[in-house]
Amino acid sequence: MLCTQGLTLSQFAKAVSGGSGAGNSQESSSETSATNRRTKSIYTPLEQQFLEIKAQYKDVLLCVECGYKYRFFGQDAEIAAKELNIFCHIDHNFMTASIPAHRLFVHVRRLVSQGYKVGVVKQTETSALKAVGANKSSLFTRQLTALYTKSTLVGEGIHQWLKVFHTPAVLLPVVAEQELSVQCFFTVNT
Repeated sequence: MLCTQGLTLSQFAKAVSGGSGAGNSQESSSETSATNRRTKSIYTPLEQQFLEIKAQYKDVLLCVECGYKYRFFGQDAEIAAKELNIFCHIDHNFMTASIPAHRLFVHVRRLVSQGYKVGVVKQTETSALKAVGANKSSLFTRQLTALYTKSTLVGEGIHQWLKVFHTPAVLLPVVAEQELSVQCFFTVNT
């Protein structure tokens, strides 16, 4: 029996995958070599690209564009799964979670409001250009295109989300070109 209390998702995945077959000592050598090939940790090109970008931005949750979705990898996937209430699973060598591309900024706002720095890693070449180019079968180039924190995320949508936590007063100053006898300031509550 495997005790899962207090384990993170990645620790649990390692325990489950590493724990199977430990009791069978009568495996043939071909089965053993096949098992070793499957468990050998060789990163996919996308995982290698993620590791290179993550090395530059260690304290940032990275959303990586993969077609029509954004994926989180490793510890970032576990955090995103917990905070966004989305599914997280193991894929090749990392835990992964994904969100649809059209909902990116909804989820970015949610993560930023929880206090995380969120980086958006986009594909810097299009599939049409890639199909015509010489590197048709190579990996899309990706780079960090946006970094969001509580102080840098602005716009109408974020203010609607932050209303849940507190309702700040919005001041509307009135400026007149001619001298007026009365100066007015309005407080607008939305």
